[in-house]
Amino acid sequence: KAKIISSPSAHQITNAGGICLKVRGGEVALVHCTLGSFSPFSAARGTALDFANFDGDVRLPLTGLQFGNCIITGYKEDEIMGAQSTTYTDDAFAYAFYSCLLNTPKTDPEDPRMLQCLYDQKPAEVLREKHFANLFNSRTLISDFRLAAESPAIGTADAEITAEFYPTDMNGVDRVTDTKPHMGCYQYARFGVSGYLYEEMVNNGDKRANACLTYFEGLCGDDASALTSQPCSYNVATHSWEPKAWNDRPAEMRAVFNCKYFDQHTDYSLMMPNANFPIFRYSEVLLNYAEAANLLSAGSGLEELNKVRTRAGLAALPLGTSQSEIDEDIFNQRRYEFVGEGKIFYDELRKDKLADLATEKCKRASAEGITYITSEIVFKPKKTYLFKIPQSDLDSNSMLEQNPDNVSK
Repeated sequence: KAKIISSPSAHQITNAGGICLKVRGGEVALVHCTLGSFSPFSAARGTALDFANFDGDVRLPLTGLQFGNCIITGYKEDEIMGAQSTTYTDDAFAYAFYSCLLNTPKTDPEDPRMLQCLYDQKPAEVLREKHFANLFNSRTLISDFRLAAESPAIGTADAEITAEFYPTDMNGVDRVTDTKPHMGCYQYARFGVSGYLYEEMVNNGDKRANACLTYFEGLCGDDASALTSQPCSYNVATHSWEPKAWNDRPAEMRAVFNCKYFDQHTDYSLMMPNANFPIFRYSEVLLNYAEAANLLSAGSGLEELNKVRTRAGLAALPLGTSQSEIDEDIFNQRRYEFVGEGKIFYDELRKDKLADLATEKCKRASAEGITYITSEIVFKPKKTYLFKIPQSDLDSNSMLEQNPDNVSK
């Protein structure tokens, strides 16, 4: 006789070591939830949803089972099991799925209790585990049920249900700002704050800003439903494209793009770009030397730092610049020099600044309507933090011992 209404937050009910959600009678309403049965251990894998109006010989009328804007899927061919009592045929057996992504065969004619639903069944190109960004990481043993860019669950939720019941997702991300909210417990987060880095370089007169794509000729326009082929330029003052540029969801794009790896010679249709990815460049040799020299002896390394600055069109720092000022400038020069080269994470970790810039820029971007990401980054390890050895490595080498628990200070 339970009445269960999901609280003012979306929920993830996944990999439960059996049936993810089992309902026997009562009244249940779930909105913007993700039910996923993708346990990596097949013996522990049940269906995503199992409901009935009885349990053995016990009568349990199902007075109302409702799902709205939910994702219910898993590895099986059918992840939704429903059973009505054949003994007490007059007992309530009421259910409805509205604007959901369902891994269950579509009936012909379609079940009238399945309203505006998508079916996670072949021959769809994106199926089951492919809806999610990184479903199961074998090294961390963690499943990630955030949506992948290809999932049809993106932009297909019912906006009225979202606005009335669940305007934010599990991480507190605003769903209402996006005119087409997404099914499941997570709002797909495709955003970029790269325009702020580009703005810094432009304001500094930095030639390296030219490594960003800020002009193209292609489909754009003020209305995503009526695009025309025309020139489109990035306005650094408003952090927007003029006319507006759109991604495939569609949502307005506000980021600039890295051109370092554009292959200008290989035919696009081959889908085999031959652009090289730099691993180590001379500018890094100079900056590494400058950083070490300055920390060992204040003011040393200035010559090497200035070689990087002047090549980028910046003025050389004068003699007498303090040790802390040199150190800070080296950090910033690395940010500008190695855009898109996979170095900033390690630079920030080494300097105990991990995620500080990302937090700052995301807050600014949210305030300016560029991105709806507002959640605080809750885990910011310091350089002294000892990460755990992945379980897969421990399993493959009995001589390894797991690192002790420690706190990032």
